[in-house]
Amino acid sequence: MNISKGSIPHVTERQWQRLNDLLTEGAVVELPWLQSAAGLRKDSAVAVMNALARSGGCEVAFLIFHDCAEHNVAVGGLIVWPWRCPECESLVHGTMGEVGSVWFEQRLTLTKPVRFV
Repeated sequence: MNISKGSIPHVTERQWQRLNDLLTEGAVVELPWLQSAAGLRKDSAVAVMNALARSGGCEVAFLIFHDCAEHNVAVGGLIVWPWRCPECESLVHGTMGEVGSVWFEQRLTLTKPVRFV
């Protein structure tokens, strides 16, 4: 599957080559890994993740990270607030100032090899 490089800012030719080497079928892609492994700035890594998610060549999962653990959220699923952590039973209201914190990440699993052209 080919993805155009045109809409992704600040990526060197060497980084494109590295991305093409890394993004093989079955690869699991998360933002921090993508930044580190390909040496990308955060905005460039986010743009790559968005292009991959739109391409239809991957499975998309959303993760909730709570102080105690990582939790999968169904694809396309919405988080209903307040959210109860299944690990520690804490109730998180999605507002500032509460005990514990949550943050979100997207995880892509490539179902097809990708080439940036």
